[in-house]
Amino acid sequence: MKNIFEIIQKVTVNCTNDKSGFIVDDRIKAIRELLSGTKYRFVYDGKLVKIYGKNKPEGTIKIISSHIDCVKYDRFFAVENGEYYEGIFDNALTNAFLIKAMIGDKFRDDVFVAFTGDEESGFGGVREIVGYATDAGITISEAIVTDVTFENYATCGVSYENYFNQAEGFKDEMLKKIEIPEAQVSFIKDAWPDEAYEYKRLGVLTYTLCIPTASMSEDKMDMHTGKGLRVKKTAVDAYYKALVLSV
Repeated sequence: MKNIFEIIQKVTVNCTNDKSGFIVDDRIKAIRELLSGTKYRFVYDGKLVKIYGKNKPEGTIKIISSHIDCVKYDRFFAVENGEYYEGIFDNALTNAFLIKAMIGDKFRDDVFVAFTGDEESGFGGVREIVGYATDAGITISEAIVTDVTFENYATCGVSYENYFNQAEGFKDEMLKKIEIPEAQVSFIKDAWPDEAYEYKRLGVLTYTLCIPTASMSEDKMDMHTGKGLRVKKTAVDAYYKALVLSV
């Protein structure tokens, strides 16, 4: 199996869309290549979403939703710098974690991975997923969104965000599942808008599993800086563990 940084490097490439579909699909091609030979195959090849599964989706399923679209950059890079990885990581970083888990067959058969477009401009990928499921008579029991965040970068390797429609006790349930000390895990019930907002609007139970990063720009709130984002290697280990055990 490729190590996580090799996968990060592979998927840190361009992927842009307009409202009708993907325009530049370099990351889609990289994902397809990385998943070649695994148990996963395309189960839905949409305009703004590419869904992978180990079997045909039917009945009740769980979705992991990870956007692959990005804003326009002059260059894409992913480098190792001591105790950090640095690069154009919104949202290549969590794309890579999902691929590693898929290669290692870490998810149940009823879990489907949706690589979405249009997150940066309107959540069209989410609407296409829910529309597809509705038309096919499929119930989405839960949609777990994966993304990067700036929240609690200094102290945490994992951040659960936008779990606004989850039941009481969600925090305790997640901490029990992932077995990571509470001081290293962030919980923000209503955080910066992401795909979870659209899933909630469409009536789907949801939350976002984020990895804390830091902007390398002078503007520390610039998620889309061409200078890239920085992530701690310790966070990489914690996040992968949380991803596999949360689902």
